[in-house]
Amino acid sequence: MEDGSGRRQVFIPIRGEVAFFNCYVTPCFPFGSLYGVRLVRSYYGAEELLRQPKQKEAPEVLEPVYTSHVHLATFWPVGAYNPGWELGYERMIGRRYSARVFGSLLDDHLTKSYFSYSGGRIGLECKRFRDFGGGTHAYVSAELVASDVAFTNAYEFADTGVQRVRDPYSDTIGVASRSLALNFKTGIQQTLGRFILDVYAGVGVKYKKLEHSGRLYPGDQLYYSSNNFALREMNGLTVSVPLNMSIAYCFGKRTRQS
Repeated sequence: MEDGSGRRQVFIPIRGEVAFFNCYVTPCFPFGSLYGVRLVRSYYGAEELLRQPKQKEAPEVLEPVYTSHVHLATFWPVGAYNPGWELGYERMIGRRYSARVFGSLLDDHLTKSYFSYSGGRIGLECKRFRDFGGGTHAYVSAELVASDVAFTNAYEFADTGVQRVRDPYSDTIGVASRSLALNFKTGIQQTLGRFILDVYAGVGVKYKKLEHSGRLYPGDQLYYSSNNFALREMNGLTVSVPLNMSIAYCFGKRTRQS
């Protein structure tokens, strides 16, 4: 490399330091030219930089997390035939995983649309989280749920025989339903201090056995209604659509490990 005076600078390392060879030509008239080579140790801050101790990285700011969550859910927007109160306990396993067990007392506290309604369900759920910062965590999960419910209500029925001797009529019947469902869900949790708002949706497969009792005409079918699918007698597989939200209280604080 040449500078403005015609000098050429060559950079070489010496004993872990920085030095320069400055090669220059000086005209000396009338004695011709005098050629010289000078070794100059140049500092310009380089030597000091190399001798500085290695800077330590700033310690990571560890985010506090809560190892235990108690969840409360009070309604089912989809699956209105399972209204009730759900209480669950969730335990964090490391940074990205958790396990949750829950139980529900099924009761028609929201719509008051049944003559009688009782039952329960239990379940186990495993989650895997992804942290988006700001207290927001998305997750995917697998859930196994067993339920047993019985209720009484009035529904419209229609004569489906060839003669159709009866007009559509109302009949009060008993319904007993048992099911075992495997659901796959995705959800978002938002942390607000010691509370968590959890919203999720999913789809799954359910083995369901549903039976009617007290029917006036067991051969008749439910009159055209949204109840046809959910209340038809069956013993087999069907679709499960979990969709809900819950509020959790957190405790058992620890420091998130890197």
